Amino acid sequence: MNKKLKVLYIQQGNVDKSNMKYYDVLAKNKKLDVNVIVPKFVPKKEGGVSYWRVFTGRYEKRYPDQTFSPDYNIILLKMRLAGKSAHSYKGLFKTLSKLNPDVVQIYDVPWGAVVTQVILWKKLFKKKTKIVLYDFENIDDPHKEEFLYSLFYYKLLQKFNIKNLDGLLAGTKEVENILRKKSFKKPAYVMGNGIDETVFKKKDVSKLRKELGLENSFVIGFSGQFIEQKGILTLIDAASLIKDKNIKLLLIGFGIFTPKIKEYLKKKGLQDKALVVDKKLGPLVADYINCMDVMVIPSETTKYWKEQFGRVNAETMLCEVPAIGSSSGSIPEVLGEAGLIFKEKNPEDLKEKIVKLMNDKELRKKMVKKGKEIALKYYTFDKRAEQTYDFYLRL
Repeated sequence: MNKKLKVLYIQQGNVDKSNMKYYDVLAKNKKLDVNVIVPKFVPKKEGGVSYWRVFTGRYEKRYPDQTFSPDYNIILLKMRLAGKSAHSYKGLFKTLSKLNPDVVQIYDVPWGAVVTQVILWKKLFKKKTKIVLYDFENIDDPHKEEFLYSLFYYKLLQKFNIKNLDGLLAGTKEVENILRKKSFKKPAYVMGNGIDETVFKKKDVSKLRKELGLENSFVIGFSGQFIEQKGILTLIDAASLIKDKNIKLLLIGFGIFTPKIKEYLKKKGLQDKALVVDKKLGPLVADYINCMDVMVIPSETTKYWKEQFGRVNAETMLCEVPAIGSSSGSIPEVLGEAGLIFKEKNPEDLKEKIVKLMNDKELRKKMVKKGKEIALKYYTFDKRAEQTYDFYLRL
């Protein structure tokens, strides 16, 4: 192929610097002409803002937090209903007609209104553009009890979108299977999240461990949002069952659940054995992961959510830290042979897995080796960019 493949990427999360690394790597491919739509702003409290506040604009806004790369084209557009699956972009038709891309890749859900918006443009202007959905939704109908979603989104938009998509990049095999059940017949490729291997890697963090008071301890870690469904209380329960006095808990993240976590640690008598780091660490999160002897991903399935991918799975493997994950959602698929899996919401099972790793140094070494192999093979930005381009050619 001599001609450059012109691709337009659409994602709400492009306001975050961490998500733009994907395009930095894609732009290195001289056969791609990379164009990226970045929202002018989104709600700071994504998903937690009512439709009325979003519609009237009465909410705290979050703006793009990065200096953009000169290697690809950035298009700033205002979103309608920002932060909601019903969002669309003002001026998107004009942008699409001006660019006339070969491929439009949309990071969204199957019932997303912006997906419909792009499909309508294609139909109206009879373009040959291929439309690709990059999807992580692994629950069949997460809003089925809500009248608006059941009547409009699932019965109309989702059916229309699935019928008219040209390709699917699925976060996990489970995601692909759900759309196949809904009559999606076009090409699909299972491709997880991309992780920056220049940030997440094994490091000497002996100084940080000492500063945090973790030296000479077996450090059991957690990294992620401090919200109930991440299963942090189950992890605390499991730690309270371990009789070894030499353990320490290192919980890093942020969220509204922090007071409950600290209260529960005190209730279980673990307040002196735990360090709760409640802030956004950015790239420094890799240093804290390196302080851990084992990472626990204890996510718990709810009525409307289960772990979709869990970036921390791949981040942990790249940092060469052994991982124990729950049976929720995609965790067993992503960790594969590199992790131990416990039954979600079962602290006794988790405790046994932690003790097993504490007492078996050789097992930890084997898991670390396998984890790095899996992460480098599937989950780096370079690998993800390579897989993405190959899929475009298939279309």
